[in-house]
Amino acid sequence: IAPTNALVEDMYNSFKGIAKTEKITGSTLQKHGIERPKELMNKVKSANIIVTNPDIVNFVIHGGYHIEESGKRRHILNFQDWTEFFGKIDYVIFDEYHLYDEEQIANILIWLMTNHQFFKNIRWFFVSATPEPALLKLLDDQKIDYKLVQQELADSGRVIQGRQKIHFIEAPQSYSLYKWIFNDEEIRSDVKNKISETVKSDTKVFLLFNSLREAKIAENKMRNLFCKAKIGVNTGFETRQKNFNFNPEEYDIIITTSKAEVGVNYPVQLAYIDSGRYLRNFLQRIG
Repeated sequence: IAPTNALVEDMYNSFKGIAKTEKITGSTLQKHGIERPKELMNKVKSANIIVTNPDIVNFVIHGGYHIEESGKRRHILNFQDWTEFFGKIDYVIFDEYHLYDEEQIANILIWLMTNHQFFKNIRWFFVSATPEPALLKLLDDQKIDYKLVQQELADSGRVIQGRQKIHFIEAPQSYSLYKWIFNDEEIRSDVKNKISETVKSDTKVFLLFNSLREAKIAENKMRNLFCKAKIGVNTGFETRQKNFNFNPEEYDIIITTSKAEVGVNYPVQLAYIDSGRYLRNFLQRIG
């Protein structure tokens, strides 16, 4: 379970080559009415790994898939209640747990405590770079056994990019990445040359903007400037489209917004990144 659909997409692409994986979001469920819960359960039953977001699970546990839009009839055929969903699950893993808001955390703790009464064999994993001490207190109060596993920082183990060179650009506070790259609406010559060299060397370029509007304007400019490059755009705007599927391996230039800062790994060699409005944005993006 991931807090953003961008991270859901990234996980799905990572896992689908390892085992039968299903991605379940609002856009991947195609059917409606009584057929929608059947579709959901068929995906769960057919997969070894299910990648989804907390909204889907919350809708399940609160009976959302039992009731048609009018709210007058309950659809219970082949979907007795939320226990059928969790009855197919062996492990529940919450990635980037520190990024959930208070309402999501409250829902997650309700799932945990409720399921603990019915499905004691489910193992729950809360994965975070900054674990929440309050969670441990709650587990102690509920007499739920847990184990702390800490990974030490090291050069060994899974390496996404290896060591990187980071260049900080000094700019006025009112500036954004877009305003810096497209000074007076024309692309800076040094940026243009860098991007051209990177694309020609068959490696990838990444641009992350704070503003969705600036990301979309930059997309149009990049398509005109680099006509032969494959340009992929992954912002909150595209993910609302049905059957949207984004694989960064397919593109030379990737344009995105803050939705890509949470745990998503992109195989790029040159990145231009807005620093973000808050320190946590900056740390997530560099990470």
